[in-house]
Amino acid sequence: MQHISHDGGSRDELPPELVLPCHRKLNEEGKGSHFSDVYGRMRWDSVAPTLTTGCTDVTKGRYTHPTQDRAITLREAALLQTFPSNYRFFGSMGQVARQIGNAVPVNLAKNLAAAIVKQGDRT
Repeated sequence: MQHISHDGGSRDELPPELVLPCHRKLNEEGKGSHFSDVYGRMRWDSVAPTLTTGCTDVTKGRYTHPTQDRAITLREAALLQTFPSNYRFFGSMGQVARQIGNAVPVNLAKNLAAAIVKQGDRT
């Protein structure tokens, strides 16, 4: 990760000797391999990527911390999904990642529910 620039860098910046063979293949357009967000860094000034059940694994998407050489933590992923900071998850790390990645963001659910109730009041 130390070879990838902070705040939005991608694996395209890796020295050739660190690029995995599967990432060296060119796609039909000659633009590089698929899944280009793998090993990518998040950006501070942009929306977060869609979080999946692999949201704390840099090999599964753009889940590298913007400035630190590590994946985001489960708590950071939960905060991105707008879970309250004191929300308690139960289970193994993999189970918690699955709960976070499969969740509808809390604030989205709240706002959607409020809009449905408001619409219902109009009828």
